[in-house]
Amino acid sequence: MNTTTAHHPWLADIHDLCRSKKAWKEGLHLEFKKSENKLSASLWESYSAFANTEGGMILLGVKDNGTLLGVENAPQQLQNILNTLNDTRKVSSNLSASAGMVDMLEVEGKTLIVIRVPKASVQEKPIYLNNDTTQAYFRQHEGDFRCRPEMLQQMLRDKTRRSKTDEPLYQTSWSCIDMASWQGYRNRVRNFTPEHPWVALDDQDALERLGGYFREPDTGREGLTLAGLLMFGTLEAIEKHYPQYQVNYYEYNDVAPRESGRRWDDRIYADGSWHANLYQFFFRVLPRLTESLKRPFRLNPDLSAQGETTAHRAVREAFANAIVHADYEGDGGIIIRRYPERLELINPGTLLVPKERIFRGGISVCRNLSLQKMFQRMGLVEKTGSGVDTIMRGWMEQCLMPPRVNEDFQPAQVTWILPFVGIIPLRDVDKLKQLVGAARYESLPPHKRLILLVIYMRKQAGHSEIRELLPMLHPADLTRWLSELADAGCLVSEGRTRAKVYHLPQGEHGEDDEQMSQPDAQMSHLGAQMSQLDAQMPQFSESVLKVRKTRKINQKIMETAICDLCREKWIINTTMAHILQREKRTLQRILSPMVSHGFLEVRFPEELNHPQQAYRTLRYPQHPEQ
Repeated sequence: MNTTTAHHPWLADIHDLCRSKKAWKEGLHLEFKKSENKLSASLWESYSAFANTEGGMILLGVKDNGTLLGVENAPQQLQNILNTLNDTRKVSSNLSASAGMVDMLEVEGKTLIVIRVPKASVQEKPIYLNNDTTQAYFRQHEGDFRCRPEMLQQMLRDKTRRSKTDEPLYQTSWSCIDMASWQGYRNRVRNFTPEHPWVALDDQDALERLGGYFREPDTGREGLTLAGLLMFGTLEAIEKHYPQYQVNYYEYNDVAPRESGRRWDDRIYADGSWHANLYQFFFRVLPRLTESLKRPFRLNPDLSAQGETTAHRAVREAFANAIVHADYEGDGGIIIRRYPERLELINPGTLLVPKERIFRGGISVCRNLSLQKMFQRMGLVEKTGSGVDTIMRGWMEQCLMPPRVNEDFQPAQVTWILPFVGIIPLRDVDKLKQLVGAARYESLPPHKRLILLVIYMRKQAGHSEIRELLPMLHPADLTRWLSELADAGCLVSEGRTRAKVYHLPQGEHGEDDEQMSQPDAQMSHLGAQMSQLDAQMPQFSESVLKVRKTRKINQKIMETAICDLCREKWIINTTMAHILQREKRTLQRILSPMVSHGFLEVRFPEELNHPQQAYRTLRYPQHPEQ
């Protein structure tokens, strides 16, 4: 194989894809088009779909099944593509204008054309065709689908930065406010910043400065904004003026009796027994979320915390962010779920910043400025751009698996997942600091500490191995950060280009391995680290115990054991294999049919080979109990 454009090294990734039987197929980020003699008619639908979803790559000269055909008269077709991209009558915006985004490539003697489509920014969406905004598409699995009207409205709201929460609600007044919530809020602000000039303002002026109240001098009209109503309103007023309002908290225990039929173990929602505004919801739910963290946590009256860790601050920040970044015209409302091994914080809407840029830090675009201001005055939301840094740093300092963020489009939802599973024992951080230097380690930003933790755990790792565990990091960023860590003396590299691997100074932990206790040695490997779950689960079901004790087992018992393990919680296959004491590849041959038959659901249906793929029970197979 050779490439006609060696000056674009990313094209080498196409060769790797072609060699990979698993990756060489159409999916969320990859589309094949035949286009042997002329451009495929559906090419531009795929372009729009990738741009409006998560970006992707279109390969011309490949059949749907992956067979290489090649493109005839490739230079002419390439020029036709470039001309069309620059014709706003056909495509609303050319996102692939940078050098090398559209190019030719020789693979196994066939000439292909590659079109890289980046994800459009919120200012660019929707990307549509033929001067018709209704001809905008989105990507799901390996298909392109026309955007529904509500999806287009979502994109246009984000494009214009029009936040409904900042709009006035006529025919509202102070009678719509729950005064206990408002006075509680004012007390918290006073305790946090007693010298702030707003503390001395009367109620109406203070709420107006926060963006929760409006007065129109020309018309004399005044009342609450939607932000003021949602934050401090009575439930009756909220449901009258904004009937689609929803807030939900679900709590799941480690083991739920199979026969109980319960979908959750506890729930907090707007059931009419309390004023379920955002202020009350936040302070009712927050203590539940921090109960899962190891150190005791109680808020003092001034919002400082007794025994608070950076992880507690991270939970608080993530919860507040879910509220201030929600699209309150979207579907579903705020949903918070607490599982034994993780938190899930879900808000309606889409990401206003690309996923890979979120984890770089320093960049933030807020959807609801008034709500953000209200939380900032209590000290619960950091200044713009530092929120994700707070979340990442909190998890890194506790050596927990890194938080990740998922974006769904049907309906539009953003989900933050904060795992409670450790990467390495906290005591091993001191050993890591000795290897790279304590002062140097403390000065590193969270993403670089995370890279060091992963390499410490693996003892050595290459670029692709690190990406498997840290999929939230952009490949180009990871390459740069690895190089910077090596230049700073925090890492040692061996090999060249794509075969390069990294390890910590003084070799692969050197004599430290002998100092490590047996449990610590097991914990230093990701798969074995999941053995923590053995202790977390007070009792395995009978079917699980049978599988653990017997090498050859009836498949019906195996299926029952898997359903027992995955009941009401997500389990990754590495953890499942460890608990059931089976090889992961053997287990996968059972999991795939169970998913196909609707017994299990997968956490990432759009990417079945996702490194953090997990399974949860939908229903049990209909066979006699064993």
